[in-house]
Formats: sequence, structure tokens, C-alpha cells
Amino acid sequence: SKIKLAVLSKISQTMTGYCKYKAIPHNNSFEFDESKYKLEVEILFEGAFYFSEISQLNDPHEAFYTDSDKSVENGVLSLSHTRNNHYMWCHYCSSFNGVCFIYNEKELESFFNNEGIEFKTMTYKKNATNLDIYEKLFYWFFEREYRAVKKFKNGETRGQRVIRSGVVPVKVQVGFKVADRVKTIIKGKCEEIGIDFEKVTANDTKAIPSIQHMMFSGRIVTGN
Repeated sequence: SKIKLAVLSKISQTMTGYCKYKAIPHNNSFEFDESKYKLEVEILFEGAFYFSEISQLNDPHEAFYTDSDKSVENGVLSLSHTRNNHYMWCHYCSSFNGVCFIYNEKELESFFNNEGIEFKTMTYKKNATNLDIYEKLFYWFFEREYRAVKKFKNGETRGQRVIRSGVVPVKVQVGFKVADRVKTIIKGKCEEIGIDFEKVTANDTKAIPSIQHMMFSGRIVTGN
């Protein structure tokens, strides 16, 4: 249908590479937290990814997911398949006070495959009954999430949950609300590695089609 084609066209305009959106960390005094920046953000320049514990994920429904093997726990890396996504900049980058790292799709997929790390697109469903680790409720559809899942032994430290892929981003985007000092740090790192640097304003981003359009197009929900 014409509606479905229009919806798919809007989505395709935002899909280039796998993206990791990150807010710039600040301390309790709302000042730039350089130590946390190095721990959480700067490592992404090297393609080093932290696999979060299930309990750290922002969707409360995911807290109920458990693995049948109690000696391990699942680590989750969430990436988005949309760049210049207005909702992602607002939700995960403190309303444009953050960074988006864009990675080559084939390079990341090859790394996950070689390491035996399962990497799948998320499925979005109508209700929260029996969701598995690759399923979310439909109102998270705007994320267009691809998820990598790796098993870790119980009790492993944060450092042990960082996986170094060696895949550097092809571009780094910085939100317009990021302080000039921090922009200078990020731009300098990009120049050092040879990565494209780009500033992003709200006018540069796109809102993906509404939930209602996605449901009508059949693109959002499978199953119940």
C-alpha cells in the first residue's frame, strides 16, 4: 500500500550503520565527569563495548528475564539501526547533550560472528507476556534496536564485561548541547584516529513514523 511504502521510506532515511547513543556523563554538581567519560564514552572510539547486566536495562519488563543456566548471566549490548533519530538523541543523549558513534555494519557483524556472540534484531510485541531477551513492548519501536548477547560468569567485574572488538566508528556525531570543552576533546580524538566528526542539531534529526503507522503497516508487532 502507499501508506506502507511511505513508512518504509521514512525508516530507510535514518538507517545507516549501527549506532551507539551515549549521554555525556556529569557529576552531582552537573559538571563534566571526565573520569566517567573515559570509562563509559571514550572506550567506544576503540570499539570497546560494555555488556550490561539485565538489571541495568531501562525497560522494567526485562528485569523478569532469567537464564536457565544459573551459573551464568547474560550481558547485553544494545545498538540502534537508526542514525539522526530524534527520539534517540532525546532519550539516550540527554536531549542532545551526548554523542552518537556510528559503526560499519559488516565489520561489527563479522566480529560478533567470529566471537560467537549472538546478534539479532529486536521484535516488538503487543504485551509483556513471556518476553524473551530479544523482545520488547511495541512502544520501544523507535529504538530500532539490534542486540548482542554474551554469557558471563556470575560476579564478573565491569572490566571483565568490556569486550574489545577493534572496530572503530566510521563517524562520531556530537549533540549541539555538548559543552565546547567536551566537543574539543571529542573532535581531537576523532582527528587523532581519523574518524569523521559531525555536529548535530535538532533540525538535523528525523522522527521515525508514529506507532500507529507502524502497526497499520504490519512492521511493528509479531505475535501477541
